[in-house]
Amino acid sequence: MIDTVLVKDRNGKQEEILSGLDYSTFQLDQELNTTWQISFTVYKLADSLLAFNLVQNKALVKWHGQWFRIEQATMDATDTVPTKQVTAVHIWFGVSAIRPNITPTTTDDTATPPSYSATKLMQLAFNGNTFGYSWEIKGKDDTTQISSMGRQSALDILNNYIISQMGWVVTADNFHIIVQSLDSFRHETGKVINYFGNTHNVNIQWDTTSLVNACRIYGKNNIYLGEYVNQDSINQYGKWYGDDVTSDTATSKNQLVGAAGKEVDASAIPTSTMTTAYEGNVDDYKLGDMITLNVPPLDFSQELMCSQISATPYTGDPITITWTTGTVNKAGVKSLLQMQNQMSLQLKEVSKYHNRTIVGFTTVDGGESVVNYEPAATTSNT
Repeated sequence: MIDTVLVKDRNGKQEEILSGLDYSTFQLDQELNTTWQISFTVYKLADSLLAFNLVQNKALVKWHGQWFRIEQATMDATDTVPTKQVTAVHIWFGVSAIRPNITPTTTDDTATPPSYSATKLMQLAFNGNTFGYSWEIKGKDDTTQISSMGRQSALDILNNYIISQMGWVVTADNFHIIVQSLDSFRHETGKVINYFGNTHNVNIQWDTTSLVNACRIYGKNNIYLGEYVNQDSINQYGKWYGDDVTSDTATSKNQLVGAAGKEVDASAIPTSTMTTAYEGNVDDYKLGDMITLNVPPLDFSQELMCSQISATPYTGDPITITWTTGTVNKAGVKSLLQMQNQMSLQLKEVSKYHNRTIVGFTTVDGGESVVNYEPAATTSNT
């Protein structure tokens, strides 16, 4: 079903149906906490001149009940019919224009940084704004310690503290901003995506280039106080040291464990990406959905959280669903670690059958086959 798309001038005085829109070019891109935008091409037609002229930078476009603001536009007059190619970003990202009245603060190294609740941060960011934004906290409130706070936009407060420091999720219903913990945001669906069923393409990537899971801690007078490690990561990948954590005043490891943990834990899990070409409707899944992904050729079945969707919903092409990107989707990272552990166990199991015949392996098409497994030859220096 094709959705009616509306365009409205930035002052809200004129609104028209965008009848010249080429739905075959319409694309949705949505990623947890970072991206929510649509892009498309619109034609200058005889019966849609007003709508075509309303398509300008900072004008508003309504799709699926949500308003997006046109931020990028290109006009093309080289063909017989003039066109405009536009990218419109969801209205909630406009909170970057809100500049709260913040008095810069910095906590002395010897003092305990003050705690800010999510409620306090949202009040600081949005109370008194003149752009029409409202806000809501879903689930339990939470706090975080902030040692230094400077002048910044409401979007900076969301990114720096709510998302990055607290690990929370930001969503929106037009001008209504919603923040909540990842556990509160994720929701069970009981749905399953099956390889060779409603997907025929699954891609998994890991990047350990920047992996760090340990650091040394030094205090006053450069005294060595010990180290901080992420043992789960070490068990999987071995120990990889990052920069030392130091302080001119600390006299015990406990005084720096928080800072060390924040640095190490953020890089202890490798950047991981799993994408699925889902064959279905764009509305079948939304961000936060917990879905079981079954991929028999890779010998795993995991429940993962949908963290990114990219689609051209009116072309019939598969929808790209991304299950996790880096450490943002902590639930997905945990699942991918479980999957890697599972693969490691499978490797150990298969290694037992060196030079032996294995009977009864189930093949992709459901049949059975008899195979001889012969690992690649290895060499050693003696």
